[in-house]
Amino acid sequence: MGRRTSRTILQRQSQAVRKFKSDYRVALTGTPVENRLSELWSILEFLNPGYLGSAEGFRKRFALPIERYNDKEAGKRNDREYSSSH
Repeated sequence: MGRRTSRTILQRQSQAVRKFKSDYRVALTGTPVENRLSELWSILEFLNPGYLGSAEGFRKRFALPIERYNDKEAGKRNDREYSSSH
């Protein structure tokens, strides 16, 4: 199975799981933050939709600065900016 095909299958599975109706949700995971912050976003999006904003917004505000540039202050800085704008 090619990379594109497996990604499409995972996307479809993710979309299907998010359609489940329930009062409670649980996510079991290994170490998403050690792999990619987008995995953390995906888990939290399932548990509490919208909490971290859009995937693209999260990627720009947190994932890229932290993963690509090792910006240890990105979370703190963005948290202050977010708090002052809301």
